[in-house]
Amino acid sequence: MRILQTRHNKYWLYLKIFCVIMYRRWPQQWMVSQSMGLASPPPVVPYLRPGSAFCRPLPPPVSEMEMMNYLWQSVLRPRPGRRPPPPAAAGRWEQPEDSAESDAGSRASSPPGGRRQGTKRGCSEPPSPPADQRSKRGRRAPDGASPEDTVSEQIKKIFESCRQGDAVYKNKLILRDKVRKVLRDLYNRCELHIVGSSCTGFACDTSDVDICLFLTEARIDQQHEATRILGQVERLLAKDPDYRMELIRAKVPILRFLSVSTGIQVDLNCNNLVGIRNTHLLQCYSRVDERVCPLIVIVKLWAQSHDINDACRSTLSSYSLVLMVIHFLQCGVYPSVLPNLQRMCRAKFRPGQPIRAIPKDDYVTNFVSQNSDSLGSLFLGFLRYYAYEFNFHSQVASVRTGSCLLKYQCRAVATYNNAPGMWKYVCVEEPFDLTNTARAVHKAEAFDRIVRAFVDSHRALSDGGRLGAAFGPCGRPLFDDPE
Repeated sequence: MRILQTRHNKYWLYLKIFCVIMYRRWPQQWMVSQSMGLASPPPVVPYLRPGSAFCRPLPPPVSEMEMMNYLWQSVLRPRPGRRPPPPAAAGRWEQPEDSAESDAGSRASSPPGGRRQGTKRGCSEPPSPPADQRSKRGRRAPDGASPEDTVSEQIKKIFESCRQGDAVYKNKLILRDKVRKVLRDLYNRCELHIVGSSCTGFACDTSDVDICLFLTEARIDQQHEATRILGQVERLLAKDPDYRMELIRAKVPILRFLSVSTGIQVDLNCNNLVGIRNTHLLQCYSRVDERVCPLIVIVKLWAQSHDINDACRSTLSSYSLVLMVIHFLQCGVYPSVLPNLQRMCRAKFRPGQPIRAIPKDDYVTNFVSQNSDSLGSLFLGFLRYYAYEFNFHSQVASVRTGSCLLKYQCRAVATYNNAPGMWKYVCVEEPFDLTNTARAVHKAEAFDRIVRAFVDSHRALSDGGRLGAAFGPCGRPLFDDPE
């Protein structure tokens, strides 16, 4: 009996190792086979030990990837308090192995006890990348600066040159007050809230301004009632020759108009209350750590250079990109750069909070990150996270929970605007109404282009150490250094 029990435990250990390997390698193999037009790999039927966690029922229907992810979440995931570091240090430039001096210097700079940032007691060092991926990593620039420092300085320089200036934001406030004065003749108790990147600090000088026409705390029908109200606003603003207007009838209709005198484009929506709530949340996230705003701005510019930042063309919206960056800073690096504010400050960010009770200028000051990674390291880690670690086929990026959810879980949530069909390729959970902000990515060609941009940019940046290499030909005008 003892021999049989020993063999049983040995085979059980082999099964766990097999499931871990398949969990890590299956997404890449599946995406490669799909892009080549091949059939998906055959499903894996694991051995079911009676009474084990493998026998827990799976909510039907589930795909092979969702089954493997379920096995990881229910059995093989490390227990709380024993979280291992992310593989390959999540975006750090590796030094060549044949450099004895650099290896000795890294050992000398490590803290007492041999522990380094990104590891915990009892966890081994992350595995080094293959030789072909680290051949150019760790090289020093001619002036003696590391590639990580060079990329960080480039990001700071671009951010300072592209960020929204105080004069531009002041002109947006003046335009809002001007429009509000006109609308008070039609709705005497209306309010105009600036939402989106103009208010959170993620905007550039050329960004438009999103404004929400707030009329009531109650939900209104966006397809009919909101469209009718925006039509009345369009006829009222048409009396001023300074405006060039267009009413866009969509799921959330907007009145887009251009102020000729200031050159500012406005997207006006009607009573889209979730925009006011998530603007308040993102504003607080932007002020937790000084690295958040530069990283988000450079990610938006990177996405624009690869033509994957346009929801009208079935790619990612700017709001989805912002949530993807925040999700990465929550659980894609260790220690985390950002906390889970909706869990840490439940009363401040509760979904049912009255709009008039939301402060216009808010901070969260009781969190200090222990992560000291530079902007260059974080940008490389962002590319690596969504190129190799995040499983687009079964996972959902959730800022609300600060973790990865599963698609079948989000499809089953019963909310006002949620529909199972929106959870297809790229899935990013909206923190308040629990819908998919990236539902515009509904074409396989657009999804392949997004994944390819992450993979190619990570490879180019990690091999070359230049920020311009990750942006491609369309983004090179942003950089002064010759390629």
